[in-house]
Amino acid sequence: MPLQGVRVLVVEDDPDGREITRRMLTRLGATALLAENGAAGLLQLAKHRPDVILADLKMPVMDGYEFGQRVKSNPEYRGVRLVALTGAPFEHGYLRTWALGFDGHIEKPVTPEKLETLARILAGPAVAADRPHGPADLA
Repeated sequence: MPLQGVRVLVVEDDPDGREITRRMLTRLGATALLAENGAAGLLQLAKHRPDVILADLKMPVMDGYEFGQRVKSNPEYRGVRLVALTGAPFEHGYLRTWALGFDGHIEKPVTPEKLETLARILAGPAVAADRPHGPADLA
């Protein structure tokens, strides 16, 4: 199982999307924690300290951009990986999430194959939100 023992926080406002993602993660060996928006996600993060977070970008109460900024700006969560879940084409919002320090992107609809990329993201270094940004970084 590619995600055996990995704790994943799924921050998604769509209840069906949360449940489907939870089921797929469980089949891949992960433990899935769920939150319906960024504010609830911050509470789950503080309580459970997951290895990786899947965060939808468009949610009520607190969207994924604000949630990501809060996660990446908190030194306590430096090693937690943050992956954007988006229904928009990959390019849409990519630069914004990259600038905030997201470690990756998964385009909806979520599939087990896409979730397996979390193993690769976890194997690499965490992205720092305070890294230099600019056109040279895009090369």
